[in-house]
Amino acid sequence: MLSRASALCALLAWCCSRAGAAPQTPQAKPVATTSAGELAGVPRAASAAGQLRFATQRKLRLWRAQPAEVGQARALAVLAFRAVREYFPEARELGAEAAFRAGELLRAAADDAGARTEFDAACRLGAHTEFSARARIEIGHIERRVGQPQLALDAYLSVLMDVDIAARWRDDAGLAAGRAYEELERVEDARRLFQLVAEHGEDPLDRIRGFDEWAETFVEVDDLEAAAGVLALCRNALASRAAEETELGMRVRNALDRMRCIESIELAVARRRKARATIGEH
Repeated sequence: MLSRASALCALLAWCCSRAGAAPQTPQAKPVATTSAGELAGVPRAASAAGQLRFATQRKLRLWRAQPAEVGQARALAVLAFRAVREYFPEARELGAEAAFRAGELLRAAADDAGARTEFDAACRLGAHTEFSARARIEIGHIERRVGQPQLALDAYLSVLMDVDIAARWRDDAGLAAGRAYEELERVEDARRLFQLVAEHGEDPLDRIRGFDEWAETFVEVDDLEAAAGVLALCRNALASRAAEETELGMRVRNALDRMRCIESIELAVARRRKARATIGEH
């Protein structure tokens, strides 16, 4: 089996050959600014880190707010996170984290436009950092929700091909890109990405998700033998992890038991038997 590094190199070449060029980071607009008047109610801290702590405290107030107060509390928290990049523009990484947190709040409120603005800011401020990667994944999710799987795919692949970020975010992007490929009816491409995460993912739980998605692509075309083969590969590959008497081992065992493809295969087998029985009756 290829090492993760070798598999990633092969994948980079494959992605370029499929796209004709390396996928680009989503085109981000200039970082959105907030007027001084809007920030009047946000006190300036002594440092960017202190400003981020203040914003985090405002976010915590949101979770304690009464239903009628949630909208205002969210708006105040978003302003507090925006203040990090406004007051301390030189602290780009902390500004990226703050923008991402603001985007999360707006996404939870179903404000995709506002969330996209903040995720764009995170991309621009934190190039090749965790929060840039996570923002690009969220941008991909937004594009999928509005029916733009190709734009979503571009966002996901830009993360997958960014070798400067942690493997866990590339694995998340790989799974998401596989789903986008499925929406584009490019099933073989989807399988290749699911297989990559399944065989080379860093987190065993992500690997199980990869195997699960991979198997499901075969169930969908009624290739139950192939689906069962992928499931068997998964159980064998994760056996040592599942045997661990640790919290992670327990989580792996639970994840293996709850794979969607197990029920999908069982239902498909039942349908096949029923169809055969019906034919036999005639």
